[in-house]
Amino acid sequence: MWDYLASLQGTINNVIAFATAQPRVTELLLKRPPSKKEEDLKKLQSDQGQAQEEVIRGSLHYLFDGVMPFIMVFCRSYYQPDTSMFPDEPENIDNLTKTFKAFIQVMAPLISIEKQMKNLVACMTTLLSASTLPVREMEEFQEKYGRGVTAQDVRSAARRDYDEYYAAELEINAQLNVFAVNMKVAYGGLNTVQAQIGYDSDLPYSELGGDEELPLGQEFQEHLKCFIDNTKKLPKDKYKMAEKLVKQMQISQNLTNLDEKEKLEQLDLDVKCLQLLRGLIYNEIVKLPDDWESESSIHIRQLNIIEKTQKALDDYGVVIGVLDHLARPQDQVVREVLAFMSSLLFNGNDQVQASLIKYFTGTREETFFFSIKSRMQMSALATREKRLLNAMHQAKLEEALQQAKALQKAMKSGKAAQDQLQQANQLGSMLSIAKRSMLNLQGASGRLKGSRLSLGKRTPTGSAMGSRMMLKSSNAHPVSNGVTGKAAMMSKSSLNGKGRVGPQPPEIQIEHVADEELEELMQSAVGQEDELEFKDDGYIELVLRILGLMCDNQHHDLQDYLREQPDNIKSVNLVAETTRFLSILYSNITTQSMPLICQLFDTLVEFTSGNQQNQAVVFDNKICDYMNHILRVGSFKGCSKKEIYELKKSIGTLIRSLSEENPPEEESEEDTVTTLSKNDNEPQPHRRFEFKVNLNLPSKKEVMEYMDEDTLMNTMTDAYLELMLGQAKQKQKNDPDHQELMELYSEVGFIYFHILCRKNDLDYMVTKESMIKKAENQLAWDYFAANTMSIEIVKNNELQKLYFRVKDTKVLREEIKDKFKYEVDRTTPSNKLRSFMDWSSDIIQDIKYQRKVYANPIGRLLVKLWLPMNYLVLFLSVVMAILMMVFWVDPKLQSGESDIDSRKPDFTWDGYPYLVYGIGGIHNLFSFLVLVTFLISNKPTFPPYRKFKNLIRKNDDDEEDFRAWHEKKLDSHLEIPIYSVKTIYYMTFLACSILGTIFYGYFFAFHLLHIAQLNQLLKRVIQAVTTNGMSLLLVALLGLGIFYIYALVAFAFLREDFLQEAAGRHCRTVGQCLLTMVHHGFC
Repeated sequence: MWDYLASLQGTINNVIAFATAQPRVTELLLKRPPSKKEEDLKKLQSDQGQAQEEVIRGSLHYLFDGVMPFIMVFCRSYYQPDTSMFPDEPENIDNLTKTFKAFIQVMAPLISIEKQMKNLVACMTTLLSASTLPVREMEEFQEKYGRGVTAQDVRSAARRDYDEYYAAELEINAQLNVFAVNMKVAYGGLNTVQAQIGYDSDLPYSELGGDEELPLGQEFQEHLKCFIDNTKKLPKDKYKMAEKLVKQMQISQNLTNLDEKEKLEQLDLDVKCLQLLRGLIYNEIVKLPDDWESESSIHIRQLNIIEKTQKALDDYGVVIGVLDHLARPQDQVVREVLAFMSSLLFNGNDQVQASLIKYFTGTREETFFFSIKSRMQMSALATREKRLLNAMHQAKLEEALQQAKALQKAMKSGKAAQDQLQQANQLGSMLSIAKRSMLNLQGASGRLKGSRLSLGKRTPTGSAMGSRMMLKSSNAHPVSNGVTGKAAMMSKSSLNGKGRVGPQPPEIQIEHVADEELEELMQSAVGQEDELEFKDDGYIELVLRILGLMCDNQHHDLQDYLREQPDNIKSVNLVAETTRFLSILYSNITTQSMPLICQLFDTLVEFTSGNQQNQAVVFDNKICDYMNHILRVGSFKGCSKKEIYELKKSIGTLIRSLSEENPPEEESEEDTVTTLSKNDNEPQPHRRFEFKVNLNLPSKKEVMEYMDEDTLMNTMTDAYLELMLGQAKQKQKNDPDHQELMELYSEVGFIYFHILCRKNDLDYMVTKESMIKKAENQLAWDYFAANTMSIEIVKNNELQKLYFRVKDTKVLREEIKDKFKYEVDRTTPSNKLRSFMDWSSDIIQDIKYQRKVYANPIGRLLVKLWLPMNYLVLFLSVVMAILMMVFWVDPKLQSGESDIDSRKPDFTWDGYPYLVYGIGGIHNLFSFLVLVTFLISNKPTFPPYRKFKNLIRKNDDDEEDFRAWHEKKLDSHLEIPIYSVKTIYYMTFLACSILGTIFYGYFFAFHLLHIAQLNQLLKRVIQAVTTNGMSLLLVALLGLGIFYIYALVAFAFLREDFLQEAAGRHCRTVGQCLLTMVHHGFC
């Protein structure tokens, strides 16, 4: 072995001598590998001059391709110096190292191939690390070649001449790219709703750089106005011009024989048509605030406008005209089609959903389903490839980091392995790029993430000041309308270090970097690779959102049709495909993939809500395993707490959807058949499609058994701890973002608490005691249990129990619950259900009103003291009754006889009148407060005034139709008119209190009857009579009629014989006969 290494020195010296004498020829020989053809070798042997060059060429490539890799492997893996047994080995290695040092000095300027330079530097680094040469030799090599190929110009002469000749033009071109992007942003204006459409809102208008980006600027808005006729009132007439856009998309489907130029022009036209169609709806959607879902009743009018716009476009056949374009190969068109469908289905428009099912069943169209499936497969394949590449890169980064730390330690002691020195400084070059990116891209990533539209909810993702920042900051590389920041970036060489576009930070030397900064830069470098790791190939997030919107509001027909298309030749189970797609993402969640995963879970919720068959498909595709894994991990690299808890919320919602309802026992084990009918208005014959699901539906208990109870409990506890920690931060209580995060923690905690309660209901073996294993678990359980209520409903002879969060349990009054239980109409099943819904709407309205009452401190205090005040008044009434029995005596005349004409009693104690005034004053005060509290709590109405107001009020039929079912009701079971018996009772209550104080205590006796209002048993006794009071009254009238008949008979035939005045039976008139019959008849 050592003889072979010694012989290599001779070969290297020969090559050095030839390269020194003929550098130009050597440079050419390095570029051309030796020939492998036998005839070429024989030809060269005949020419001695060429034979020498051929020998040198062979030696060069032999050294680079064979010797250098061999030396690196030998020195790293096999060479172990042992001076005691082999004293000559270190010297041999040193000689070989010196020979290679001379070789690299001669060959480095001649090399123009990057691979050769890498092999040479790596081999020299390995030899230096194995040799015993002084540290000075290492430092000299490090200073000259420490940065790898970047330390030596390996470009060919022609390339160098080209770069030098066009250097100025390259610099100008890079600056023009930046100028063009910034001018485009400046022309488009600020990315706010106010700046774009003039509506008073500072929310971002478009998602810059996202899948749903729309052009900015007045040009696009003016173009939109060409298709809107504001003089028309009906939406179908108002958007009549938009029908031309729909027809253009229909015509475009049939244009196949186009040349390349015409195809490009048609592509641009189709994209603009789709953007205009989407802009008609989108300009109305952006007028909604972020929290419109929580206060939908306030935004009824705007939601109505959006719905009418969607229906107007749907009436023009936009679904048929647009969906076929999904099969086109151009991604631009596909993206715009998906974005338009997302706007068209916003808030789950039922007419558009009906048009979709009509389109699918009427045309037997398979293009949509196979396009969606292919996009999922394309995204899954790309994700796998990028994940593999990223894993390889991250492994190299971690190895380089360890080498960098070892280098720092070695250089402090004066000894460093040269291979570590070389690799660590390569890491330093990479970290320099990371630091430069941290400076240039700081704050810009937030503008490129997320999606503006979700399932019925918009989430602003772009900064409203994005455009302004792009114009002012020379560091930023804006992204607008498909132009990426990469096009605007200039290299250091092209700028010649002038920094006209962006400042260039100095190169980082590892030996001068602190451990903390090294860790930070390393994380930044890894983070940049994570950004490259995941890209939403195939616009899969947009696809999932559309699938969810198609099934929004539990559209059962579309839920079934997305699972199976029985009228098509080939059926695609998009429910199963969506669930299987999660298997690609769940094990490696990052901040880039987080929005997609949340959207995927939200889509699965829409698939499974109220659909037992889809729940079975999702369950069979191991969704419980994926959810358990995600919840166990708990935190993910680079993800904020808000993102993590949004994901937990989506998972919890899916778990509740999978276990929300108990199916009938006979259906849980048998095949289920669902029938889908085509629209009767279709021109084709009426047909029915049957979905036969040959699978056993999983029971809700089985779903819960697969969910790990410890994981669910820990998730609930973590949310509780985060909530308590956030509430302890007094300084951030007024921060809207902090409040939003606190509400998210609370919502997630309640979701998982309800899931645990549901698990407890389904499996009697799972108890509260078995689930609670820590003190924190008990605290979290008590906290969420205190603000949770449940309701039990019998549906299809199955008991359904639902848990729900109650922010304030006091707003649901006990008297309302009692009234609901006893007054619901249970005569027939249909009446029972109808009455339940009516009562529910009334209770909802009462809860809303009670929240307003509790928002006022005085109202909250009076409502809380309602029962104590009532009992105090009753107690004072009892006290007055006792005092009256003790101190009252009958009044006397001067003669000593009782004064029967006097109503004023005499008192045995002279202080009694003062006592009456004192107790009576307190009685008056609390009686007044009882009346005020009653009026505040029940809000008595004035029906005549309300009816008159509704009569003269402007009638808006469209707004009335759009209202929810509980908002259309005019009559209420809980309504108390101002002239009702209960209102009059409490007014009499106060009046008797005042009169009792004035008239010695007589009227305080009335308040003793108030015990019937405070005791539920006595209430039921009174209601037993009053509830059927009309029936009793009618029976009394019937009896009176019978008595009258007997009175007439008595007057005619029995007046003298039986009805004698001496016995008190008067019958001189018919009236006297009737009174006699009634009096003596009852007696």
